[in-house]
Amino acid sequence: MKPGEKQFWRVANTTTQAFMSLQFMFGDAAQTLEVISRDGVPVNGDTMVTSIDLPPAGRAEFIVTGPPAGTTATLVNGGFDTGPVGNGNPAQILANVVATTAATQQAAPQTATSTAPGLAVTQRFSGLAPMQPITKRKLFFSEAALGSNPPVNFFVTVEGQRPRLFSMNEPPNIVTKIGAVEDWTIENRTSEEHAFHMHQIHF
Repeated sequence: MKPGEKQFWRVANTTTQAFMSLQFMFGDAAQTLEVISRDGVPVNGDTMVTSIDLPPAGRAEFIVTGPPAGTTATLVNGGFDTGPVGNGNPAQILANVVATTAATQQAAPQTATSTAPGLAVTQRFSGLAPMQPITKRKLFFSEAALGSNPPVNFFVTVEGQRPRLFSMNEPPNIVTKIGAVEDWTIENRTSEEHAFHMHQIHF
């Protein structure tokens, strides 16, 4: 990139279980990043940050400013504390960035509107905020180790119920109506960081 040039970057955490704290460094100084969106959803509120936390399968789109001529910058994972029994996520350099006047101009990112002129794009869930939920539920995530080493059993439990492993033969823990809006609070009661996610395949 050119010295002082602003670029649009899209970074995806494609690891299976590592958390990342992205930082763009000039030497030991973390630079300001302008966050555009997280997982494709535009960011509201304060968009100017010096680090961006990404869970496994997370994605961020942001603007960076190139370093002065002759300065080497680094994109780093600043390290992430995942808790007493979590996996280690030490700090590490992900990429070196050198500014040069010979750098080519970066192409503008492709968007839905640029690839399909005239097509109205509606943000998914954009009308959800003003809707009143028909019910509120509390759930919690927990785990139980089998011995001193993995494997580990994982549970997502409705408050008031007993944690138990998922089984296709069991009736559903929650029944709701098609199109219903519900307010869920999910608490992590384990001793490790765990990003909420859904599995679509068995592994």
